[in-house]
Amino acid sequence: MNIKKTLLGMLLAANLGLCCKQLSTPQKVLILPRAEVSQSSGFENNNCSLDDQVVNEAAQSVELVEASAGYRINYRGELYKGEMEKRGSAVLLGETGGKYYFLTAYHVVDLPGSFSSTVAFSKSSSGLESLLDWKLSPELANTLTFSHSVTATISGGRNLTIGGISGGEVVCEDGGLDYALVTVPSNGRLKPLANQARAFIGDPERLNTADYVYTIGYSLSLGRFVTEGIISNENLPLSTGGNFRFERSDAFTFTSPISRGNSGGPVFSIAEGKLHLIGIAIAYFEQGHNLNVAMKINDIFADIGRQGCLAAGNIKIELVNYFKGNEK
Repeated sequence: MNIKKTLLGMLLAANLGLCCKQLSTPQKVLILPRAEVSQSSGFENNNCSLDDQVVNEAAQSVELVEASAGYRINYRGELYKGEMEKRGSAVLLGETGGKYYFLTAYHVVDLPGSFSSTVAFSKSSSGLESLLDWKLSPELANTLTFSHSVTATISGGRNLTIGGISGGEVVCEDGGLDYALVTVPSNGRLKPLANQARAFIGDPERLNTADYVYTIGYSLSLGRFVTEGIISNENLPLSTGGNFRFERSDAFTFTSPISRGNSGGPVFSIAEGKLHLIGIAIAYFEQGHNLNVAMKINDIFADIGRQGCLAAGNIKIELVNYFKGNEK
């Protein structure tokens, strides 16, 4: 038995070695037009053609988002004041007009006028749990824990910081698609995805079940993490019964492990040895196992185009070209 196991292990190791052998040192390539749309006939169901350095480069375009605002609580005649903070992830699409343009999840930067303990501690709906990383002061957390009926009121405006740069402004958003386009002043030090020679905008309509994906984000706000998995469904099934089936075609599910803080982080697929941005992570199923949800990038970009909320510049031109190439 031990001999059989040893032989089996050797055979498996040999097969894996042949499939995913180390790639040779990549040659210099021309930098293609920024934010170019993938025209590949299809994405891949393994990562054998991908140099690890491509993922490392793309990860440099993902930053931590911090949204904060002051709050007031009147609890049994006592007035509590402090600040609450929400954290997530964002991908830096490009830079123009002295500003960085980040794409993140709407629920990361949205701060309601008021919130209760059930909202603050469980942002769940229809079995979906958000990937938001909430940071509450001990005083607020204790107050909400002891009284589930208390309501906190947001005071003042929200403060947005991305990649350590404050002064963030939401220029485009949609709660239904759960995305927000946010700008912060450029400091010349961050690395936009548009400047990456081997990272592009992909077309999620070309996805197939079992296509390989990478997800990048600030899990638990501890730091930048990269995980891998596959597409588990090309859409987002939400209910089924008899001949009735309800699903969202503007989202898909994937299996790469994610945690709170990953909200707004990019999901990439692979084609021809390059990474292609296909969506942003927004949620996971509470009762599922690595059953995670992302919004499709083409639906997000189409909505940005309809709203016309991008400033003039290279980014706008490239996104318009994207829309024209994907009209249905």
